[in-house]
Formats: sequence, C-alpha cells, structure tokens
Amino acid sequence: MSASTTRTTRRTFLQAAAGAAANLAPAVHGAGAASRARPNVLFIICDDLNDSVEGMGGHPQARTPHIHRLMERGIQFTNAHNNQPWCAPSRASLWSGLYPFTTGYHGRGHWRDHPVLAGTVTLIEHLRRSGYAVYGTGKLFHNGHEPKDLYTQYGHDPDFGPWPWDGKESTRVPLVIATPELRAGGQQCDRPVSLIDLYPTIAELCGLPPEPNAPGNRRRLDGHSLRPFLDNPRSGAWDGPAVAVTQLGAADKAHYSVRGRRWRYTLCSNGEEELYDHTADPHEWNNLAADPKFAAVKADLKRQLLRITGKAPANP
Repeated sequence: MSASTTRTTRRTFLQAAAGAAANLAPAVHGAGAASRARPNVLFIICDDLNDSVEGMGGHPQARTPHIHRLMERGIQFTNAHNNQPWCAPSRASLWSGLYPFTTGYHGRGHWRDHPVLAGTVTLIEHLRRSGYAVYGTGKLFHNGHEPKDLYTQYGHDPDFGPWPWDGKESTRVPLVIATPELRAGGQQCDRPVSLIDLYPTIAELCGLPPEPNAPGNRRRLDGHSLRPFLDNPRSGAWDGPAVAVTQLGAADKAHYSVRGRRWRYTLCSNGEEELYDHTADPHEWNNLAADPKFAAVKADLKRQLLRITGKAPANP
C-alpha cells in the first residue's frame, strides 16, 4: 500500500495499474480541495502471493525486483499473516475489518447476503462516504462478488485461480507500507500483525472516522492501526495483540492458529495441538506441544487465541 499526495487522473491511474500488479485493489484520492490535505492511496493485492517473494526469505528463484524496491522505501512487516487462507472469507474480512469468526462468514454464498456483512461498511464505502474517489480493477473480492456500484470507476473483471486445492505454503504474507513522508523507510518490523489491521491503518492515515459502523450495526473494527510502526518499526507503541490469528474452516470444524514473534500455536477442531519454535524451527518440522518444558508457553498462547476468538470461558 503506497500513499501519495500526487494528483492522479483516471486515465493515468488505469494505465499505471495495468502494469503494477495482477490484481489491484482500489486506488483512492481526495476530491477537490480536500485532495491537497489528504493522501492518495494505492493498494495492491495479489492472490496467493505467499512468502516466497524476494526479501521474505523464500525460494531463491522467486525474484520480485519491483516488490523489493518497494520494501527499500517502505516498512516491511516480516511477520504479517492472513486471517483466513481461503479467498472469499479472507477478502471479506480484509475489506470489512472484521475477523471471519466475528462475522461467521466462511465463504458460502455472496458476502453481501450474510446478515453481519450486509450491514457493515466496507473500506471502499468508508472512503467514498468520506469524500474520496475510489477506482478498482481485477480481483478485489471473490467469486465475482465485486460491488462495482461502490466504485467511482471499475476496470477489468478478475481472473480466477490458483484454486484452494492447489495448496497454500503458509499464513505468512508480504506486507509493505510506504508513504512519501516516511522517515523510517527501508526498515523491517517483526511484530505479529495481520490483514485485519489494514482497514484501521488506512482510515487513520487518511483521516477517516475510526469506527465506520457506529451509525449502523455498531460493530467495532477488529484490527488495530499500524501507524505507530511507520515511525518506529522496532518499538512503536501499539495497542494491538501480541499474536496474529488465522482461522481455517467454519463452526465446530474450524482450526485456529496464532503466531507470535517466536512461537506458533495451533488448535485443531478435534482438540489436537501444535507448537513450533520459529527461532530454531522456522519450517515447523518439530511439534513441541507434548513437551512438558514448553507447557507454560503453550498455555499462554492458547489463552491469547481463545481471548481473541471470543472462545475463552466466562469464568476461567
């Protein structure tokens, strides 16, 4: 996501966007006099772009020079994760600012037909209502569920694939934020964050109201603004959780996983557990969940997972 105060025409945006990425989420800019005081935003999103890209410690044959240049001028979040590895619930969560386990939407049917999401203000709507012009093209939502009426202008329809059965290497995703006035560009932040944090981040950077659903269904955004890390990537004062959470599946069949700075803990729907030390085991080959030496670590991560997902017992 790159913000700029440069004035952009529709033609210029669409020409630039065509070569910028396979899937490009909304480009937004303030209208009229307001555009001089509010940043433009270019939000690039690519399907199934995991941590194999250059600069993420992935495969040496995966060379992505343009992403690498963006990392050199922005803040690279090296411990960023998706909240659902499946396209439909992941994108519905990203644009609504609500976890899949908050909304209960896990990909069946149109996201706008879901009772919670039907009354939720998406980031696209929030920007439009706040005076921004929003342009989009490609795959922003899933299954052709693009709300084209929400955009100032919408370009090409998306292409689909890879498919869920093609596999997903991990929950980790490339995330880079760059702004023209960024003082700490070219640095890395290893705090666990996730895509749920992008909605409040863009809202704060653009000066939008922090709770877009307040007049409607009153649901608070689940994420936390990453703005403090843009000034201080290593020790910014953040009010978000110490772990990033990912859900796979729905209801009683759901699996949950949390990733901290050092540890990953996974709780499967059948009660089985996994615990990995990424300092010594970055590829997660050695499950330490049954090792009594790490019982306290496992218990702490489980408590955090249950608290974030709302599954903690009322009287623990």
